[in-house]
Amino acid sequence: MLSRDMIGHRFAPVQAHVEAGRLRNFRKVIGCAQPGEQTAPPTYLFALEMIESENPMAFIEDLGIDMAKLLHSEQSFTYFAPVRAGDRILLETVVTDIFEKKGGALLFVVQDTKATNQHGAHVATVRRTLVIRN
Repeated sequence: MLSRDMIGHRFAPVQAHVEAGRLRNFRKVIGCAQPGEQTAPPTYLFALEMIESENPMAFIEDLGIDMAKLLHSEQSFTYFAPVRAGDRILLETVVTDIFEKKGGALLFVVQDTKATNQHGAHVATVRRTLVIRN
């Protein structure tokens, strides 16, 4: 069973390129009014991490989580600077909290991803919360 000992676990960093065509397609799919705009919408960083990762499910597999018992419960994005086509983004994810609810029936895992651009600027933090049924 996953324990609080995993707090602080760091996943392999992901180096990602914000490619203009891929960004345009993403914006179009989510219904952005200006799909040709070169600025990434808030949810793009989560998709970018999944697309560019050698193992897109590492954030689950490294922790030994059974996919049949998993729910992606929450996602938040805090931006400090825009992410644009052409940027190179380093995504570094760490487990920041693990806690139980309902007498241990539900286990919550909080992961924070720091996004840094090619200039070393911290452009965003992405937080996701996973719930595992015990």
